Amino acid sequence: MPNWCHISIVIKHKDKRELKKFYKLMKKWLSKHYCDNDFGHNWCGNLVGNSGVGTVDTGKDTDLRCKSWISSYFLRKGDLFVHMHSAWKPDMLLWIKILEKYLPEATLTYVAEEPLTNLYCTNDPEIQNHYCVAIKGYNDDSGRFATEEETIRFLQKIFETQIANLDMLLNMLNDSDYSDCIIVQKWRHVDITDWN
Repeated sequence: MPNWCHISIVIKHKDKRELKKFYKLMKKWLSKHYCDNDFGHNWCGNLVGNSGVGTVDTGKDTDLRCKSWISSYFLRKGDLFVHMHSAWKPDMLLWIKILEKYLPEATLTYVAEEPLTNLYCTNDPEIQNHYCVAIKGYNDDSGRFATEEETIRFLQKIFETQIANLDMLLNMLNDSDYSDCIIVQKWRHVDITDWN
């Protein structure tokens, strides 16, 4: 059983009509099985095979990694939002291939996290210097994109200290009983092409 990496994707395009057409194509591709799979209609292999950008598990050079499925996708304020889950790491090459063929002027921003492997990656310049500050098992996104100052204040409150050095506070966290239940991890910049 793999560790599941959770990926949030935002696809933007200057022509909202083109993005809406692409959204309808996605719906069509996901509506039918490309081949037998354990994920159902929302398996990313259906996107790859039915869009014609590649193959899956055939042993050919055209195979794309599709150990992933989409939990939701929707248009909001003219942008396409996709939430997906993939085994261990983000399956991003399939998005590169699909966008190259069907929406070449689009931009894709993602955030990927897999806490069990300490994977906290993004290509979003607005959050790449932020921290994920979370309590394991508590489903609250309020600290997912904390600034360094917010992270320091959080740790100061936990340890009831005035220490303002983040490295020292992180060492305190690692040496404490809280280390098993509190995550503090810096978001790392990884371009989508680096996941190939």
